[in-house]
Amino acid sequence: MSDVYGANLYDQYLQAHRHAKAANAQTPTEVGGAVDGSEVELPEGCSSILVCTGVYSRDQQEAPSDVFHGHRDFRFDPGLLRPSFVVHDVKEALELVFQREGRPLE
Repeated sequence: MSDVYGANLYDQYLQAHRHAKAANAQTPTEVGGAVDGSEVELPEGCSSILVCTGVYSRDQQEAPSDVFHGHRDFRFDPGLLRPSFVVHDVKEALELVFQREGRPLE
């Protein structure tokens, strides 16, 4: 749950950066800029992948809404709990990543 939430939160940050940059609204230290004013190259986005191994159970469809172990500066957003992709195992996750990146898996 924390990995999916974190990946989705990072994607939300990246999208905010992209929109701010397009609007020319950010200052160097606010979003995606270094303290010295130089531009930091960020990825276009971040997709979360839930791998159905470990403690994950398909029977538990909803995450507990009364428990949030995030940082106190972040509000809980249940939408960030939904993974971008759900795969059966690690091999399938790697195949998905390589395919999405447009690179052959050898």
